[in-house]
Order: sequence, then structure tokens, then C-alpha cells
Amino acid sequence: MNYAEYEGFSKPYIVQHNTGTGVMEDPYKPKKVVGEFDTKEEAESFANKLFKENNTPEQIKSTWCNNTYWVNVNTSSDEGKELFEKLREGFKEFEINEEEYREIKLDGYSIYFKKKIF
Repeated sequence: MNYAEYEGFSKPYIVQHNTGTGVMEDPYKPKKVVGEFDTKEEAESFANKLFKENNTPEQIKSTWCNNTYWVNVNTSSDEGKELFEKLREGFKEFEINEEEYREIKLDGYSIYFKKKIF
């Protein structure tokens, strides 16, 4: 599930339920949107409530929780689009020294690794 699939939700913040522990053998798997909210604080409060309700105290203490709840900006909503544009304005373009970094393109993203000199 990605942001483009948040159809039917009109509020700027959504809470997404995921299963899995986030390791290579058990990656996070997005399940469904479980709520939508007008403020980030409301969404975070709801996500924390669900996290505590749907994981055992032992899981929470160990951090191996199979149910996680992420707060995401719903870029399908008008207010979500505005929030996304404000975020983009905060980033500035910068130049990468190609002699110092190696570029790898993956799924439309550029990742830069610093070259090691031995």
C-alpha cells in the first residue's frame, strides 16, 4: 500500500496498520488504513493506542512487535498535498562531488555512497 492507494480518505493524516517485525526474514507488510485524522497529534495518539492494544507487554518490552501503526500524510487529500509541498520547499538542491561519492539509482531514487580510500 502506498500513498496513491489511500482512496476514500479525505483528511491529511492517516494511520496505517502494518504486520511483521521489520527484519529481512519478516519485513513490514502494509495491511490497511485504520483511521484518518485532522491533526498529527490525534493520529499519533490513535496509533499509540492501537500499538499498545495489539501487542503483548512482552513484545513491546522486547521491541519485537508484530503490529505497528504508522502515521502518514495522505497526499491524496488537498491538505496533504499542501503539507507535502511545504516539506519539499524545505529541501535544497545540493551538488555531489562525484569523485567522493558513488551514485546508485534504485526505484527512481538516487543513493550516494561515500567511496572509501585505503
